[in-house]
Formats: sequence, structure tokens, C-alpha cells
Amino acid sequence: MPSADTSSEFYTWEIAGRSVAVKLSLAFVDRLLQEVMRGFGAIPRRGVEMGGILLGSIDRSSGRPVVTVEDYGPVPCQNSRGAT
Repeated sequence: MPSADTSSEFYTWEIAGRSVAVKLSLAFVDRLLQEVMRGFGAIPRRGVEMGGILLGSIDRSSGRPVVTVEDYGPVPCQNSRGAT
């Protein structure tokens, strides 16, 4: 069940019965949203493809993996065959 962990500024995403959780930095989500919105405005009616690398860590100390995404690095990309 998703939850906002406001004390540590992370959003936690979990699926019942699955052994992994994903924590997203709220600051990361805000920055990524700005990039996505810029991409949508770049080409009318379809936006522009974006690429990047998620940066973070995996904590396995509790026996249950917790993936924490804290930032991203944009990677230039192009769709040479047009939109798919």
C-alpha cells in the first residue's frame, strides 16, 4: 500500500505479498515532474522522449529489500524512428 512518509520526505510504494518496497524522495519526484512537463511542452501534441538513470541504493539489512531512489541523472536520447 503506498504511503507518504512525511517525516523523512519519502513516498513508500509497496505491494501486499511482495518482498520489496520502493522509497522515492519527494524532492526527486518534484524535479522529475518538472523535466517531464518540459518534455511535454517541447513538441506539440506528443512531447519528447526522455532518458535518464535513477540514482539511489538498496538496503537488504532487514531481510526485505528496500530500494531508495534519491535522484536521477538525465541522459540525452533521441527517437530516430519517430514516436512509437
